[in-house]
Amino acid sequence: MEDQKTGKPLDDSAIVGLFLERDERAIKELDLKYRKYLLSVARSYVRDETDCEECLDSVYVSVWNAVPPAKPAVLKAFITTLMRRTAINLFNAKKRQKRIVSEYTVSLEELEELEKTASDSKSVEEAAEEKELASIVNGYVRSLPDRQMYVFVGRYYALKPISQIAKELGVSVSTVKREIEAIKDGLRKKLESEDYVL
Repeated sequence: MEDQKTGKPLDDSAIVGLFLERDERAIKELDLKYRKYLLSVARSYVRDETDCEECLDSVYVSVWNAVPPAKPAVLKAFITTLMRRTAINLFNAKKRQKRIVSEYTVSLEELEELEKTASDSKSVEEAAEEKELASIVNGYVRSLPDRQMYVFVGRYYALKPISQIAKELGVSVSTVKREIEAIKDGLRKKLESEDYVL
């Protein structure tokens, strides 16, 4: 349902409220507000529209299963993360089959050196250590203020250009670049504190 007073989609807190109440309208409202956005995130990883729709369906199921007990403070960041994970899993499956090309690795080049040195220092190729590193990074991202989380998720999960993030936040490109540098610096310090020598 749309907001009866404005005719606009429900705000995020109202959508989360529907999920918390286990109201099946929650998925309809989420789809109404974020379908196009989520499909655009999926297309950053997979090109086939059928695959994108499959990712979308999986995300809706994941949100339904996660909320409650989860109560996302920033719904857009929450669903972006879910879509990213879902699409990356499909991307990796397709990559193993050598069936598609994606911009995924290109968009993460700015973190390449950081990831390489972390891998060299702790052998994160091993499954247990990969999981540990992912947990550290995810914990760091969750600890960021809302705006920095939005920047990080937008840049590295949704693969948005810096200029687009700046426009969405109503700030300059240089401001977003400074935010990204501060986030990366914080992540480096966090990894170093966990004995990932960079």
